[in-house]
Amino acid sequence: MKKILILLICLLPVITFTACDDKDDIRKDIDDLNARLDALEDDLVDLNTGIKSFQDAMKGLVLITDYSMDEKGNYTLTLSDGKKLVIYSGQPAGEIPTLGVNDAGNWTYTLNGETKELTDKAGNPCPAVPVDGKDGKTPTISIDSDGYWCYTIEGGEVQRIEGRYNIANIEKIPGGIFSSVTVEGNNMTFGFADGSTTIPLLGGLNLAFSNVSGELTSVTVAKAGSITITATPTNVDNIIIDQTPLKVNLTDAASDNLTVSAKGVAAGEYTVYFQIFSKEGYRLIKPLKVTVSE
Repeated sequence: MKKILILLICLLPVITFTACDDKDDIRKDIDDLNARLDALEDDLVDLNTGIKSFQDAMKGLVLITDYSMDEKGNYTLTLSDGKKLVIYSGQPAGEIPTLGVNDAGNWTYTLNGETKELTDKAGNPCPAVPVDGKDGKTPTISIDSDGYWCYTIEGGEVQRIEGRYNIANIEKIPGGIFSSVTVEGNNMTFGFADGSTTIPLLGGLNLAFSNVSGELTSVTVAKAGSITITATPTNVDNIIIDQTPLKVNLTDAASDNLTVSAKGVAAGEYTVYFQIFSKEGYRLIKPLKVTVSE
């Protein structure tokens, strides 16, 4: 009996120390989880802010006034309301819902390769753009207390995203709702998992040059000669032509309204800069390269 008692007394510190170690591990796991959840909350706020800003741009409530691209191909857009929208160059694949807009103009989500429309409790789709005089609706992405991906439409009832893999992995929150972004001319195209949407920069502010053969970015003029092409303004309120040795004349005609003359100008390469302004006061510079030949 004495030996058993001694043995139990000897084991007591081991049991006590082990229990303390377990509690420390559990406490550390809880602290780590809370830290990850705090970071997750910030990520979800950024994600939902991106959704709202993108929809405002689609509806024309804000304009994309500027953009820049970093070394990783990520874009930072400057909006006319002063907000910044970061577009990352790709989405992590797998178990995160990626939002998109389908051909019908409705919000969709893609999860593990399966795309479905976001709907309200009555089964009605969630339009991303105005339809039949009604404004588009803005979805909000969240994660419920059980760890499932959820969405809400315009402050309505929270609904879980359907699917076998709808439990959120908090290590893989997307940085944004787009899979890609490309800029061509005066348009920015946002790619989703199931399609794309194009939004013009500065609300479509543009001055396009063309002739019967198509769009132009440069022309050739014989020395002492002239050339007439068409300049088509879009959402332009005012145009200023920077000083140039060439003679440039722009009229209000619908076509053949821009004449460039090289009379008295030496042969060489020139660029004519057109400063175009929208009624909101935004400015865009459109260059036209002119080659004066011998």
